[in-house]
Amino acid sequence: MESVVHQEKMNIQKENSFQLAQESKFYGERIEVETVDQSFYPSAFVWRGQRYVINKIIHSWPDSGYGKSTANKRDWRSRHHRNYFVVRTDSERVFKIYHDRGVKKKSPRVWILNEELFMSKPGESISSKDESLREKEK
Repeated sequence: MESVVHQEKMNIQKENSFQLAQESKFYGERIEVETVDQSFYPSAFVWRGQRYVINKIIHSWPDSGYGKSTANKRDWRSRHHRNYFVVRTDSERVFKIYHDRGVKKKSPRVWILNEELFMSKPGESISSKDESLREKEK
């Protein structure tokens, strides 16, 4: 279940620059998330019995695209509706999580820990996808 926690002050800042991970480890596991003042911005989550406090939202974006298995059936019912977040925790780990908003009102609204990202160090080369993200920010 998703839990919502009221927090008076949050030290969550959104970074404009987003470096893609050099490596990642996929999990695709359901998590419980605490949000900021009943918004959809995550402030902490519990994964495998451990609580992680989110210090920074590095990047976020909505996604309402189609899954890979729906190439021949592309109508509104087969779209996914997700909000993705790349977050840094108090233990300096970086994760990509998303909130699956479902398609119908009765669809389950769940949070998923998609993967852990192992970020590149400043000054290292970055991918062309990262460059295109930076161009959009300008």
